[in-house]
Formats: sequence, C-alpha cells, structure tokens
Amino acid sequence: MKFKRILSTVLVTGMALTLLAGCGQQQGATQSGGTAQSNKTYTIGVSLDTSKDFTATVIKGVNAYAKEHPNVKVTILDANSDPATQLKHVENLISQGVDAVVMKPCDVTTTQPITQALSDAKIPLIVVNSSLPTNQTFATYVGSDNVKAGELEMQPIADKLNGKGNIAILMGEPGNQATSDRIKGNMNVIAKYPGLKVVSQQNGSWVRDKAMTIVENWLQSGMKIDAIVANNDEMAIGAALALKESNNTKILGAGIDATSDGLKMLKSGQLAVTVFQNGYQQGFEAMDATVKILQGQKLPKYEDIPFEQITPDKADQLIATLNKE
Repeated sequence: MKFKRILSTVLVTGMALTLLAGCGQQQGATQSGGTAQSNKTYTIGVSLDTSKDFTATVIKGVNAYAKEHPNVKVTILDANSDPATQLKHVENLISQGVDAVVMKPCDVTTTQPITQALSDAKIPLIVVNSSLPTNQTFATYVGSDNVKAGELEMQPIADKLNGKGNIAILMGEPGNQATSDRIKGNMNVIAKYPGLKVVSQQNGSWVRDKAMTIVENWLQSGMKIDAIVANNDEMAIGAALALKESNNTKILGAGIDATSDGLKMLKSGQLAVTVFQNGYQQGFEAMDATVKILQGQKLPKYEDIPFEQITPDKADQLIATLNKE
C-alpha cells in the first residue's frame, strides 16, 4: 500500500465533488487538495475525544489544514467520550457564534439534541469518522466504511484458520456506529464459513487495559479460542499483551487502525492483520469539506476515505510512509 495512492484517490474524489457542485475555482487549490484561499475568516469548532490514540491522527489532519489556511480559525474541544460534555461543547460553540462545527460523535444514540440545536441555529455540522443516523440533520460525513474494515480484518483470519475455529471479539463502545459496523463486517465474513464460531463478544471500550483484562479472563476460564478479533488496534494490543504474558503463541490477533504500536505488533508477529484507517486524511478532508460548505458549495452526504488491509509484509512500507508525515 502506498499512502500517495490513497491520497490521490481522495484528491480525485475531491475534484469530482467540486465538478459535481458546479464550481470551477481550480486556480486557488493548494497542493494538498485544500479549498481556495480567501480573505474571509472562518471560525470552526471541533468536538472529539482527544484521549484516543487514533483520534490524535484526526487532530493532526485538522491542524494541518488550519496551518495551510490562516483564515481558518479552529477550536478543538475534548469530549472525553462523554455525550453530555459533547452537547455542552456544541451549546457553547453556538453561543460563541462559530461558523461551523466538526464533530466525531461520542455516542450516536444521544446526538439528536446536538444536531437539532445546530440545525435551529443554522450552523452546519460536519461529521467525521463515525457516522450519524440518517434521520438526523448534518451537512456531510467524512469517514471510512467501517463494515468494509470489519471484512478486511476478518478475512485473513478466516483464511489462516482454513474456515474453521473459535472467534472471540473485542467490541468498541456501545452506541458508537463504528462498533456496530465493524462487527457487522466481521460477521459478514464469518457467515461464509460454517466452521467459524463466535464463542464470546465483550465490550473493551476501545482501550488496551480493559481488553487485556477481558482476554486474561478468557484464558483463565479455559475457553477454546483460535483468534481474537478486536474493533481497533488498542484492544488488539491489549489482547496480544495478555497472550504474551500467558506464553500463548497460537491464538491469532487482529485489529483496525494501523497505529504505530499496532504496526510494531504486526511486525513482531503478535498480530496477524490490521486495517489502515487514514485518520489524518479524515481530519484534513473534514475541514476542507467544512470550508467548501461555508463557501456555498454543495457536497454529497458522504465522502469516503478508504481503508486498506495491512498484513506483516506491508508493515515496513506503511511505517516508512507514515514517518515522512
């Protein structure tokens, strides 16, 4: 996998969206695909959980866009995985008169008051990374197909097990759309193999320590497990650490995000597969979409930043590419 290829895909998508919107202002585009520079200043509030390892890459993309566009002023707020805090953020941003809000939802089952408040205030909402229900009001969603991610993660495990074995799944937070979508993708693959069986499915809340404890309990119970499939790399790493402590080298591990620690685990053989989610590009393109909307352009409801399957043979190449950022 080459990062340039992914970036090129995004740039081509961005160009296509511009053409569809009937906007021919090509002369002001930046080399990285940003919208045209303007004398008008835009104030944009961003609410997400800054503590998550993956979210840090989204923030890098947001900040990179702001650095390229001095007329875009960004306020980043940490929701700390708390829907009530996120709602308070949005209420404060509305009172401050921001031009737009970019949000990575903490819990999509509780976002109705947020989307309604922004709609009432006529402030566009751009959703990043985790989509919202279609009955809620938002301008556009910039993210990746999490069902596809679950499929890309599960298929190599099914192949290595020759379609037979016991699967344990570590879930992200309940109410997070990525959790349900990634599990759906896992199940799409599992359904093709009658010999694969899900023996346990527990909530690891996206975090390493909790996942490690869950896996320790699985191992102590004597449960027969052939592979542990996690909704993200942090939980996959927790699982790998628990397996290492018990000197278990037979159980396969899988994650999603291709974080730096996840890639190290992949290289060392502690993970069989991870799936690269380009958080940097999600953050950058979410900001780009926000400014386009504020400039009056019409965008589709969904802009896809593709996932890519990373097996051990691809780890060094991706690490080298990411280190160049």
